[in-house]
Amino acid sequence: MRNCISKAKNAIFKCTNAISVEAIGIVDTFDWDDVRVFLAIVEHGTLAIAAEQIGVNQSTISRRISALEDRLDSRLFERHRGSRWVLTNAGEQMLHSAETMNDSANAIAQDVMRNATELSGEVSVTFTEHGARFFALPALAAIAREFPDLRLQIQISNDPLNLSAREADVAVRIGDEMPADVVGKRICSVAVSIYASPEMLTRIADGQSRVPLLGWEEEGPISDWALQLIPRSYVAYRTNSSEAIRGLARLGIGVAPMSCIEGNNTEGVEPVPGVPVIEGPGIWVLSHADVRTTARVRLVRDRLVDVLTEAREQLAGPFASTPQQRQSDRFAKIKH
Repeated sequence: MRNCISKAKNAIFKCTNAISVEAIGIVDTFDWDDVRVFLAIVEHGTLAIAAEQIGVNQSTISRRISALEDRLDSRLFERHRGSRWVLTNAGEQMLHSAETMNDSANAIAQDVMRNATELSGEVSVTFTEHGARFFALPALAAIAREFPDLRLQIQISNDPLNLSAREADVAVRIGDEMPADVVGKRICSVAVSIYASPEMLTRIADGQSRVPLLGWEEEGPISDWALQLIPRSYVAYRTNSSEAIRGLARLGIGVAPMSCIEGNNTEGVEPVPGVPVIEGPGIWVLSHADVRTTARVRLVRDRLVDVLTEAREQLAGPFASTPQQRQSDRFAKIKH
């Protein structure tokens, strides 16, 4: 297996180092790491986020981009302190070639993964904070004990993901829509209600004070539903972190729509009286179509499905036995 991965990496480097960028009038060879840095800045817009995604420090990112620009004798980005970096005309012309190199590298890696059969090697998995806290990490710990030759790379993120770019082999995500052209299984819906600290419950009961609501970074139907149910409520805080919402709710900063498994297991908050439990978004287990039959990926994916299925009563609450929850055992390709 290690020989296969090594051959794949060598092929990637030979492929990428032989590609030239003639679109900007220069024929030059490229270091694949420089291309990864370039694409990371294009995608994320800032050195800090790009460095975090690649796993290096900001000075390394800055040094590599400067060296690349020196070799090309072209400025690829307009630097704006405190805001996003923006591609120059030369950077725009380079982008297509860089993306082609990236696609080739991903295709080679997926070919190797598709043909791997032994239960060893690396599997990258990603969960939301909610998933990691309540079911995922214990499941992965059991897998690690049973299969010590597996190396698990665990990413905790609420961000959208690109399975085609091998950002992860297996993903657990919550939502109504998943990325197109991946293989997925919808386990169940998540039961949702509204939770608050005793202080906030008193404020809601008096009906006179404005009630701050803790919402997600992006507006959605759950926040709209909460605003309609809680008198004099308004969205005072937004975040992309379920842990932040839980923490702020416990501190009495605001009321929070939360999954019931989360709210009922959070000390210092209670369900708001009179607020119903509703059927929220679905919880999905996803993998890329090209690697779904790899033994080690299938093992991790199927174990997560088993754990989630066993927890369906806790996750879905009163909706666990509805027709929508009774999914088939077969994974299906998602199309939009």
